[in-house]
Amino acid sequence: MLQVARGIGGFEHRARFTTWLYPIVTNCVRQTYRSLVRQAAEHVDPASLADVPDPRRTSVIAGARIAILDAVERLERRRPNVVAPFLLRDLADLEYSEIADRLGLSVATLKFRIHEARTFIRQQLTESASLSIRD
Repeated sequence: MLQVARGIGGFEHRARFTTWLYPIVTNCVRQTYRSLVRQAAEHVDPASLADVPDPRRTSVIAGARIAILDAVERLERRRPNVVAPFLLRDLADLEYSEIADRLGLSVATLKFRIHEARTFIRQQLTESASLSIRD
């Protein structure tokens, strides 16, 4: 909410409010996730990890969410320009034209980037699933 309050002056009413809001929320979620991962890595004793169950094996829903977040994080490191289109389309469920306007891309470029992101995420999730089956 603080980020929204700070940036509300930048809302130019050229698109829907939610179109302006989604990237702010998405970035905050990614930043919070990264922060939590860093904090967990700093405060965890490696010897104690043997006692903690892996959420990927104990809960299908938690495991799927973690796998998706990990895949998006890897995507962001390798192809940062495809992350926002993917998140806005597949997670925020915005229309292609709305996303293209927001990001200043042609619809064709936008669709190509979303396709690249989906392909990468699918590959990562498939690999993650095959690794957990082997374990």
